[in-house]
Amino acid sequence: IMGALQTYNCKFSTYAMYCNSVEYSDGLQNCQDCFGSIGLKKAKYCILNKQYSKEDYESLIVNIKSQMTKAGEYGDFLPPETSPFKYNETMAKDYFPDPKAEEITTGTYGKENGKDVFACVDCKKNFKITPNEFAFYERMSLPLPSKDFECRMQDRLRKRTPRKLWKRNCIKCATDIETTYAPDRPEKVYCEQCYQAEVA
Repeated sequence: IMGALQTYNCKFSTYAMYCNSVEYSDGLQNCQDCFGSIGLKKAKYCILNKQYSKEDYESLIVNIKSQMTKAGEYGDFLPPETSPFKYNETMAKDYFPDPKAEEITTGTYGKENGKDVFACVDCKKNFKITPNEFAFYERMSLPLPSKDFECRMQDRLRKRTPRKLWKRNCIKCATDIETTYAPDRPEKVYCEQCYQAEVA
């Protein structure tokens, strides 16, 4: 399940809030016993957003799950082709880059006016600066950004350590540890015990 809040027994769903026994659904709030439903609130015993009696619901669900199991579909999350976004339009590309994913180019180019629409120095995409942003930069005595939001975000992500662990040794006791700092980096790494002693 993805994007859940106080749910119980919910599977293969997205954005199920305060739900119980929900499967293959999206955007449900305070629902119970729903299957393949979207955007319902305070609903019970629904299949594809259609209301059933408790008895009919339970009978139909057994048949649906049996057919899905035979087809090898039950137990899988929603297929990627049902997503409204391409892979490279999501933050997934920032954490798990996929060179085979289709590259998406969005935005406008060549419309900069030097007043409130600018061109990014990296990707050349146009970006706007709102009056509130102008006021903020002026108040803080900051220069206007020369890059669009996406390029600035990529700059920030490059400053983080990668989502990878390296085997290293504690600088004090030589205990084997795993760290996100690569062996060729200058940072000193400590095991938990030595770190706690160092900061105590």
